[in-house]
Amino acid sequence: MNLAFRVAFATTALALLLGPPLPAFAQSDRKPTVDELIQQLEMAEGHDRDVIMDQLDQIHDADVLVPPLLTALDQVDPRIAWKLLDVLARFPTAHPEAQLVRLAKRADPIPRDMEPFLIGEPARKELLKALSEACVTWQPPAKNIDDARMDDLTDEDQAAAKTQRFLEWLGSGIGQSGSAGLDKLLDMLRDHSACRQTAARGGLVSIILGAGSIDPNLVDGVTAALADPDPRVQLSAVTVLGYLVGFSRATLSKAMLPPLFSILKSHPDSEARSSAFAVLRSGPGDTPKRAAQLALHDSDEHIQESAENLLEALSASAPN
Repeated sequence: MNLAFRVAFATTALALLLGPPLPAFAQSDRKPTVDELIQQLEMAEGHDRDVIMDQLDQIHDADVLVPPLLTALDQVDPRIAWKLLDVLARFPTAHPEAQLVRLAKRADPIPRDMEPFLIGEPARKELLKALSEACVTWQPPAKNIDDARMDDLTDEDQAAAKTQRFLEWLGSGIGQSGSAGLDKLLDMLRDHSACRQTAARGGLVSIILGAGSIDPNLVDGVTAALADPDPRVQLSAVTVLGYLVGFSRATLSKAMLPPLFSILKSHPDSEARSSAFAVLRSGPGDTPKRAAQLALHDSDEHIQESAENLLEALSASAPN
């Protein structure tokens, strides 16, 4: 074995014993950047996610961490957006309202982890801005999306239905912003725009379902809307009233009875007449009987049948 071969053999053996060169080893020891940590967090689960969260928790500078988080919210899969929101929650002075509105617009269903970030005047302004933009082109679905199967809806109706859910979400966010938000929703309820009425209805229903007690202004505003000359406003108002009464958040008042009977008697939309009858069934005294006698002559057979059943029940329960 000559000298050159011995030297080459010894060099190769030494390289195998010592492993990779130092630069490669140093490269594996490099700490990931903030952007890389955020990307890893989106994909991580279980223990891996906990490790990445610990690394992110060591970054206390909002100027370093918040901007890339906001950028990531515009690109993240809505189904895992909650992972980013968990980190963002550590920075209460951050204002992700615009990013969250854009996230909600492209998501279906809309994530429910965003509400704590959408409270107060900045959020209300952003939500109202998004509502104005959405209302420029939106048209109500041709079919009632609550009753129709998705397979029965056209592509246009499915797109309109998705936007309708977004509008209702916007209304719910506006309703979170205290008395100013409630006042805005009540104004929108009587707006002649079907788009704004849709958002108002969604927001008011959200308040009713989530509140322990109801602001009297909400009841007064809905009562006033019942008597509005616009049939679409009446429909929205009686729908909201159905939730108020149905969930025992309010009782029928004398001021509500005349417009409700008027809607039951002559409203052009059977949905409105049916809702009015449903509310009047729970009224005081002989209100249910009077409503049933009127509904008995309705042009909608379902309302007629409901009235017949109620009259039979009232007759059977009456004393001899």
